[in-house]
Amino acid sequence: MLDNTSSSEEKELIGICFYFLARETERENKMVSLSPNLTFKTQSPTNISVCFSDVWEKRITLLAAAEEEAAEAAAAAAAAAAGAGVPAADAAAAAAAARAAAAAAAKRRTQLTAADESFRQSKQQDAVQQQQLQQTRKQLQQQQEQQQQQQQQRQQKQQQPQEEREQQLQQQQQQQQQQQQQQQQQQQQQQQQRGWCSK
Repeated sequence: MLDNTSSSEEKELIGICFYFLARETERENKMVSLSPNLTFKTQSPTNISVCFSDVWEKRITLLAAAEEEAAEAAAAAAAAAAGAGVPAADAAAAAAAARAAAAAAAKRRTQLTAADESFRQSKQQDAVQQQQLQQTRKQLQQQQEQQQQQQQQRQQKQQQPQEEREQQLQQQQQQQQQQQQQQQQQQQQQQQQRGWCSK
């Protein structure tokens, strides 16, 4: 839809919306390119949607009010001309101008309504896309959790042989200690026997 009625302030606001949209899109693309498996949540699409929505609704309200004021002014001028004894031709021309202004206002309101409906549909589509994006993020998060669980399981499996080896070493050490104790006891017994024999 051609925009020939936007004020400089309104165009500046819309430009700001596009500026932030471009910045946030570039930032998210960089984040995804650097970390493809990274899940992140941003409020920028919501904020940008609100920005466009506010500007759009203000635009529709202002334009509709201006059209209505123009139609009412034309009708009032025609009525004043007719009441002031203006010639019939001039009164007819004023009435025709009033009708044309009213028709233009009605047409403009219809165009605004259609454009507003199109914008609302695009917002609904954006909401659906946001839901799909959230679902995709949830799926990615679940996949990451599953990968972490699998990694933990692998680590546990790797740790089990180490624990078994440590237990075996402990058992061997205990056996060696027992053997040493037995040898010491045997030596003590032999010494005692030798002492008795010498007596």
